[in-house]
Amino acid sequence: MAAFKASNDTVSHPVYDLLTGAISAKIGLDKVETVICGSAPIDGDALAFFSVLLPKAKVLEGYGLTESSGGVAINNAFNYPDYKSFGTVGEPVGECEIKLVDHEHKGAGAERGEIWIRGANVSDGYYDGTDDAGRMKIKSIQDKDGWFATGDVGVWDEETGGLRIVDRIKNIFKLQVSHTHTPMAHIDGILLWPRT
Repeated sequence: MAAFKASNDTVSHPVYDLLTGAISAKIGLDKVETVICGSAPIDGDALAFFSVLLPKAKVLEGYGLTESSGGVAINNAFNYPDYKSFGTVGEPVGECEIKLVDHEHKGAGAERGEIWIRGANVSDGYYDGTDDAGRMKIKSIQDKDGWFATGDVGVWDEETGGLRIVDRIKNIFKLQVSHTHTPMAHIDGILLWPRT
């Protein structure tokens, strides 16, 4: 990210500015006001490039899950641009709580640990069929105190106070068709190094 220069709430790069300025204006990217990235950690250089490509947009990074009905954490738009926070997903949103739990010892307060979330936005559980009377059954996903273990591993960034996603507990896909677990590294290998 050293090639990018932050000043007066903008990010600039001498070559990218020439290449993207006219293109951005021609296709309307200069009118975009906010972009929120999620789903996987995004590289700081990529975020800085988005800031050049979308000159008026706030490019933010967030974190959420299906089980949390969307967002759990997001970078603070009011502190934008704070390029030190690139690579973090920010602080918890609303009434959502986040704690890091040592996934091997199940102790809270770990410096690096599994991300557990709690709040009104967290689902009670998964659909688990119906009982004999035809009532829907729910398989709980929360512990007795209402915490949901996400399977993601995070750390609190000392400089920004934001959450940084660094790993997964298990990198697998659960395939419903064959009821097998396929390591993501195996799938990545096939996608990155296809047989010719």
